[in-house]
Amino acid sequence: MINSIDYSVPEYDSLHTVASSYYSHVETVINPDKQFLESMLESRKRELDWSLQAYNSAVSSFNIYPTEYGLSTVNSAKNQYLMNLDRYNSLVDRYNVTPSYNDRPVYLPYSFREGNVNYGWGVRISYTIGGITGDASGRDIDAAFVRIGTKYTDRSPANRRDQDIQFNVSVEGSLRHLFAVVNSVCDQMTTAIGNAITAKVHIWTE
Repeated sequence: MINSIDYSVPEYDSLHTVASSYYSHVETVINPDKQFLESMLESRKRELDWSLQAYNSAVSSFNIYPTEYGLSTVNSAKNQYLMNLDRYNSLVDRYNVTPSYNDRPVYLPYSFREGNVNYGWGVRISYTIGGITGDASGRDIDAAFVRIGTKYTDRSPANRRDQDIQFNVSVEGSLRHLFAVVNSVCDQMTTAIGNAITAKVHIWTE
């Protein structure tokens, strides 16, 4: 008695769907570093203007009422102004060499399929031969990992190539698996068949 028959064939529709993304094109976008430097320049320019005003004010006060303290204030204000001027000019140099736009790659979503497929036969039977009862099973299966529908520009290098089955899927291939299963089952029944034949021969010789 046949308990089960398993005939497996590759079914691409049963493969898992994998979400991924692929390189599409390059787009030009505003450089955020340039925008940041621009805001910093505005802040540094205000600092520079304030320090210049403080220096001019200190000079005016010293000219009206020259004192040692006034001279010290003038020198301090001048040094602060020169320091702010150097910082501002340094930032201007950075701003001038920083590009206004950047090119960046654009990745778009897509999906492909992958998974394991099987091809072959599996059989389980129960038998009674010459009073001997037993079970036998056979399985002859080709297995493969399959990946289809990938793009050669996938973000991940591991997903840039399809991988199809390498074994032969045909009528001849199916029969080859089936014959292997039948032979396996028959091998497991050899003892029962041999005992049944021996018993018949013994009865016949009487």
